[in-house]
Amino acid sequence: MRRFYSAVLIFLLVGYFVGLAEAQFGRKHAEGAGHFFYQLANFPGQELSQSKLFVFLSIPHDALVFVRTDSGFAAHYKLGVYLYGEKKNLLFEKSWRRTVFVKQYDDTNRPAVFDRLNVSTTQTAGKYRLVLRLEDREVPKPRILEKEVRIRDFRKSPLQLSSLLLLGAAPDSCGQGVLPEPEAVANFPKDFLVCFEAAKQVPEAAQLLLEVVSRHGRTVYQADTLVFSANSVRKCFVTPVDVTPLRNGYYRIRVKALGLKRVPPVETDFRVTKAMEFQNEQELDDAIAVLTYIARPEELEKIKKADSFVRKKRLFDAFWKKLDPTPDTPFNELQAEFYERVVYANEKFSLTRDDGWRTDRGRIYIVCGPPDSVEHQRDRQFRDYEIWRYTNLHKEFVFWDRNGTGNYQLVRAQ
Repeated sequence: MRRFYSAVLIFLLVGYFVGLAEAQFGRKHAEGAGHFFYQLANFPGQELSQSKLFVFLSIPHDALVFVRTDSGFAAHYKLGVYLYGEKKNLLFEKSWRRTVFVKQYDDTNRPAVFDRLNVSTTQTAGKYRLVLRLEDREVPKPRILEKEVRIRDFRKSPLQLSSLLLLGAAPDSCGQGVLPEPEAVANFPKDFLVCFEAAKQVPEAAQLLLEVVSRHGRTVYQADTLVFSANSVRKCFVTPVDVTPLRNGYYRIRVKALGLKRVPPVETDFRVTKAMEFQNEQELDDAIAVLTYIARPEELEKIKKADSFVRKKRLFDAFWKKLDPTPDTPFNELQAEFYERVVYANEKFSLTRDDGWRTDRGRIYIVCGPPDSVEHQRDRQFRDYEIWRYTNLHKEFVFWDRNGTGNYQLVRAQ
């Protein structure tokens, strides 16, 4: 049973952390024989009747095929960006032929080391089709991604906000058509910066608010109000975000204009990826206890019986190191997702005498993740049922509140 849970957890999570998407212009990965990351950003053009579409591309080393050379290893590829109009006419194209060279073999498989490219094009507002094509010299089949893109009209309201770019370091410049390179993957272990541009058509001052909301919709952080003065037509903002008060997990950044209902907010997703820290041995013991769902009994017992805090922490870290899907990076996505689920289970399923992770619903949530659907039913004695369905796993779990106390017990799994 523990093997089943471990297999399910790893199966779900290896693909879970890879892409975080913005609703319209987002940071995503293109799949194929390997993958590459792309991010689209929509900014005002020189005139507000025009819009600029920026395409940021990041090709990780582990997506390329390297061959040995006399002095190291080299990968050769061609990458093309093509934009088509509604009549399927080609409006813009840009291509690069690239050679990536590394000296050490280990560097050929680095998922967090990227070859970075970007390009921009100015177009009128409307619907377009974007095609990204990556051809690796050593791979017979190209990787092709096609995506419908809507380029915004920055004249539709008195004030317009561009897409949000998330930065790991302060940019050298911002605005006037020059944008900093955003992070390829929006995972942040420490404070970061949000870059965006505001443009307006009327000489009135405006106030902008940047806030962070949890994936359950709760506001967890607000930056100081940003002032867009009356005598400015457009302005590029670079605003820090403090991750200190945030737990590890997924969040959404939203920027909105205060008091202006016709101005749609802009938002994008990110993830806080701080290393796990424990203030005392009890916190560590609590984290170890939950491993009962995925660790073999002898593994768990060995960790629990360690004779010191340092020894126990070392064994705890070693356990998670074996399950790390990206061991070459400092962040363990599987561990983070596991304990994010524990936090959620404790918030939603706790009982008077039990933490949420110890309940049947908490256990299934931690092991299988959020269900694809939840159906609520009531029997003739007005006792409640919940039916959780997982489409990809082909699993269904039925929980029954037998005594009407909120303690839903698992009565059927199929």
